[in-house]
Amino acid sequence: MDRKYQIDTEENRRFMGTLRDELLRFGRQFPAPGGGAYYLGDDGRPWTDRNIETWITCRMAHVYSIGALLEHE
Repeated sequence: MDRKYQIDTEENRRFMGTLRDELLRFGRQFPAPGGGAYYLGDDGRPWTDRNIETWITCRMAHVYSIGALLEHE
């Protein structure tokens, strides 16, 4: 088994850190100017033609709060 898939190896920590950073970078365009969070397309661009949904806003607040605790920019 590839060591990046084995928990608590240095390779796994680097792999998981890379995934975390890529996911947080992907969603950076979520905030809507008037508050709330946009739906995002496969490329991370906001779908401004769709309504702002409370569940998406809550999810993004949760995800980026964890990102802040992990000291992500």
